[in-house]
Amino acid sequence: MDKRKTDKATEVAANFKLFEWVVKFKEKYGILNILTSGMLMVFMSLMIAISFNPSIVFDRYKVYEERRHTESFNYRMKTMKMMNLMMERILEDMKGQRCFIIELHNGKTNSTGLSFNYGSLTYEHTADSVSSIMEEYIDFTIDRYQLLSYVYENGHWEGSTEEMRIIDHRLSMRLESNDSYYICITTIFGVKSEIGFLGITYNKEPNIPISTLQNKMMRFAAELSPLLDGERINDKDQ
Repeated sequence: MDKRKTDKATEVAANFKLFEWVVKFKEKYGILNILTSGMLMVFMSLMIAISFNPSIVFDRYKVYEERRHTESFNYRMKTMKMMNLMMERILEDMKGQRCFIIELHNGKTNSTGLSFNYGSLTYEHTADSVSSIMEEYIDFTIDRYQLLSYVYENGHWEGSTEEMRIIDHRLSMRLESNDSYYICITTIFGVKSEIGFLGITYNKEPNIPISTLQNKMMRFAAELSPLLDGERINDKDQ
């Protein structure tokens, strides 16, 4: 018999035996058990590789963090001009004295890992002849001003500094020292959590119905949210 035909027949017989063994193995253990075992073997191999070389995970996480930081920085720079234009438009529309945004962050934790809630006044637009107060609110704990805790829980507050004293005597005095006697402040909501607060102050009670004032502030907060929300950095619709 031709040697090539003999080799071919041997190869076919070997393949048939292999196929027969696979069928018997499947019938004995079941396809689900085989797949589960295979996945466990892959998982165990991965865990062993990581245990011998943990830098694989740390290096990848570091690259991810650096990429996210760069994206976040670029996004902030890109939206800054839009934010300032929005603030200018809000102040003009609301006929206020000062328009501001306080963003929330948790820069520190206590000994058990529980975060402290911080706020920073990151955007501000003022009417002519009104001085800036950004330097006074660069970094502060939220519990320092009870009004912010109230707004965080309830979503909105507005009233005179005199009315505010019931909730937050300290902040009412600080506002009056800056010639502000009426404030409207509302929460800016993000995709996953609250971003911060949008506020506007007046040197006297505004000549705007309360319901109109509240509705406008909530609408402006919703418009500002996409520009401040890190969860939307990669949103292709933005």
